[in-house]
Amino acid sequence: MTETVTPSGGRFLTFRSEGRLYAVAAHKVSEVVRMAPLARVPQAPKSLLGLANLRGAVVPVAGMRSLMGRGEIAVSDRSRLVVLGGAMPVALAVDEVASLVTIEGQQIQAGEADASAEAEERLQGVFQTGAGVTKILDIEALLA
Repeated sequence: MTETVTPSGGRFLTFRSEGRLYAVAAHKVSEVVRMAPLARVPQAPKSLLGLANLRGAVVPVAGMRSLMGRGEIAVSDRSRLVVLGGAMPVALAVDEVASLVTIEGQQIQAGEADASAEAEERLQGVFQTGAGVTKILDIEALLA
């Protein structure tokens, strides 16, 4: 069993993938944009959907569904790219963005992350909102 990192409270961007609600720390997100045309990369891993040109910058796009071992679906008008900042920006293709929420540290249950994780999910914790149980992704572990 891997050691779980307990996230502190703060702002989280929540989004849906295959009907499940996930969150990523808002400070890791540089922007959210509509799906962009993708250039496929020959012999790339299944999770790399392609490369997108976002205002002149080439950004790799990973599919949330395929990162977690699930099949991809056709892009809809609700699909978005969640662009993660950092030295090497990457975009996550998600079914839809739900909201930006502020969560107190005591609302996050790190112990529930292991019990709530399915298949390829890598979680840091979970929290409850009016929309249901939201799983906080360990995005670095998922992209590794």
